[in-house]
Amino acid sequence: FLLTVFIGETVYVSAHARVVASSEKPRAQRTPEETAEMLANAKRYTGVANRNDATKGPKSAPYEIIEFSDFRCPYCRKADKTISRLKEDYHDKVRLVFKHFPLDASCNETLKFNMHPGACLAAQAAVCAQSFARFWEYHDLLFEENDAIFKGDVKANLIDRAERLGMNREAFIGCLEDPASLAQVKADIQKGIEIGIQGTPAFLLNGWAFYLAPFQVGANAADHFRPLIKKNLATR
Repeated sequence: FLLTVFIGETVYVSAHARVVASSEKPRAQRTPEETAEMLANAKRYTGVANRNDATKGPKSAPYEIIEFSDFRCPYCRKADKTISRLKEDYHDKVRLVFKHFPLDASCNETLKFNMHPGACLAAQAAVCAQSFARFWEYHDLLFEENDAIFKGDVKANLIDRAERLGMNREAFIGCLEDPASLAQVKADIQKGIEIGIQGTPAFLLNGWAFYLAPFQVGANAADHFRPLIKKNLATR
């Protein structure tokens, strides 16, 4: 599994869970406070979110968390629980923005091999669910029933979940087969490429980008966000 540590303008890549920057502590040893300190001097990215993104929370929220995610990524599934906890803790002080970055070579041309087959189709399906104003319900279902969805006929499984949430079957299929839904996914991928993202999940907090390694996306992962919010590293 390709892991990426994304801090400011520097990207560190490893094929294993041992991700070590040449002049930094191993990620497993870095504290949430040290993560905050590193980000204090990191580059800020603007113009990443757009009107096509699925969002949760008011535009006026002082903190915006943008997540680049992949519905077949097991660490994204864990990170989703972290984001939910933060939303519960901070309520309307946090605005969530979801962007697609499937590690699937059928739509992500940066990949040399297909890591997550079916992830592009799942991203398209989520775009379609958004057109029915059911993105977050569908998003949750994709992660909750991940194993079952990606076994067998993925397309049929995605359509089945859409119907279960009350979306019109024929309209959903039409959207799924419409090049426009794929174009929206590819636009997110391109934006991720432009700012240097190579793995998922990747986050931007008010424009500062960072990545939580797999061993940080568990129950205590929210602790790596809280110091960033607490120290008020940025205002929108």
